[in-house]
Amino acid sequence: MKEKFLLIALLVCCRTGAQVPDYRNDLKITFLSWGTGSSKISYERVTWPSQTDEITFGLISMGYDKFGNDPKGITVRYAHKWIIAGNVEKPLEGLYIRPELVWSQYRYDNKSGERTTSDMCALFGTAGYQHVWKRLVMDGFIGIGPCLGNRADTYYQHGFITCKATGANIAYTFGMKVGVAF
Repeated sequence: MKEKFLLIALLVCCRTGAQVPDYRNDLKITFLSWGTGSSKISYERVTWPSQTDEITFGLISMGYDKFGNDPKGITVRYAHKWIIAGNVEKPLEGLYIRPELVWSQYRYDNKSGERTTSDMCALFGTAGYQHVWKRLVMDGFIGIGPCLGNRADTYYQHGFITCKATGANIAYTFGMKVGVAF
């Protein structure tokens, strides 16, 4: 009886150890965002096969401000991701496209030294690749889209950059997120 129990326990342990974990959630930080004046954290969850939802919250002022304009505010991002070339065993991994809605509002010292508010919203078409290695998640992306609102005189909105050359209401975004899957 003791031998049968040990054999069953060994088979269960070996089988469990051989399976690829089916992580369906991740928690990520936007790598290097601290070096641009804000700190962002994202939560992503698999909602349908080859689809995820991701929400990002950021505090503007937690980080190094290269413009020296003392920004203070928040930024929020929502994205629905379609994984177009992925790994069935790893539902968070693969090449993806996603629409992304971003809102950023903060107060800062403008070029004339007065405290003013920047309040911008943008809708991006974003593409990227997310890789999952064991529990480590790495996500690189780039996107472009229309924006509207009251932009900062630096054109940097803590999550996206508005087009300075043409004055058009176009913005772009890019970044790298690093986190853990669970």
